Amino acid sequence: MKYIKIISALMILLAGIFAFKYLNGHKVKQVKKPVKILPPIVKVLPLQKKNMRMTITATGTVVPLHESLIQPQVAGKIVYVSHSFLTGKIVKKNELLIKLEQKDYLTALKNAEANYAKALLNLEKVKNEAERAINEWNREKKRFKLKKPSALRMFKPQLKSAEANVKAAEKMLELARINLSRTEIKAPFKGIIREKRLDLGTFAAKGTVLGKIASIENVQVVTPVPDFDYPFIDFENNKNVEITLKLGEKTFKFIGKLDRCSKYIEPDTRMIKLYTIVKNPYQKISQEIPLFIGSFVNVKFKSKFFENIAKIPLTALHNSNEIWIAKNNKLIVKKVKIIRIDKNFAYISGDFENRALLIISNLPYISNSMNIRTELE
Repeated sequence: MKYIKIISALMILLAGIFAFKYLNGHKVKQVKKPVKILPPIVKVLPLQKKNMRMTITATGTVVPLHESLIQPQVAGKIVYVSHSFLTGKIVKKNELLIKLEQKDYLTALKNAEANYAKALLNLEKVKNEAERAINEWNREKKRFKLKKPSALRMFKPQLKSAEANVKAAEKMLELARINLSRTEIKAPFKGIIREKRLDLGTFAAKGTVLGKIASIENVQVVTPVPDFDYPFIDFENNKNVEITLKLGEKTFKFIGKLDRCSKYIEPDTRMIKLYTIVKNPYQKISQEIPLFIGSFVNVKFKSKFFENIAKIPLTALHNSNEIWIAKNNKLIVKKVKIIRIDKNFAYISGDFENRALLIISNLPYISNSMNIRTELE
């Protein structure tokens, strides 16, 4: 049994040596083939030269076109407050908001009326005296050959004094009427009450701020734009400026008219403020969201008109003024003129064909006229 195992092991060993020698003598020789390096694949899109206006997008703030402090021009105790005089309420033009106690001003008006009547009466008396003096002088001057009479005898200064007193009394009467009317404080324009400070029963001194009101007939959107974007703004053709207000997931659009600019550059930010007027932003308040005062909004302005320019992705611009064009499976480097650059795009002009294939892929290294393969984006 022992000899059988030894013999089996020797046979297996001999078989293995035989197989190794056989395989070693019959190796398959590998044929080396040359490696073919293919040109890189790049994505391209057709360049389109157009006559166009660019869109200049900025963020603005909605502010009142007119805003006023509600202040009494006379002093008095507040005896009436309108139900509309509450923060957030919309009031009509000339709507009565607050009334002050009128007793003292009614008394002053009566006194002024009495003084005016006395002044008129005195004037009539002086006129009669002056007429009598003139008649008397006409009778005596021929009889006694008198010289020119004095002004005092002819009641000239008395007449002037009486006329001045009438004018003064008339002005005091007018002032008394105005002061009485000032006890009723009305809305200077259609607006929204932004703040209420004093209420019924409070004594209000002259000039005390009772509240604030902002006009809602028109509002303005103040939009700072960079000084390098300002030269592109076309003030003549921005009569339909698109204004977008986003609240949560909803977006609301309004149309305004570019009205003016601040005409100076903010020294810290290098921004110029543009002012866009929006009419009747609260007109449909019951049906849709108004253009809330204080809102942050996106504003789109139209630029001046440019001819034969192309809009390209900013990523397709290289070395500040170069683009890559694909032509006959070659990469061609073209220098271009930069008209304007915004957040995502560059607007260019230059010596390139319309519908030329713009390379929008990035390559780690390039050389002019290198071979490429193209793939339309």
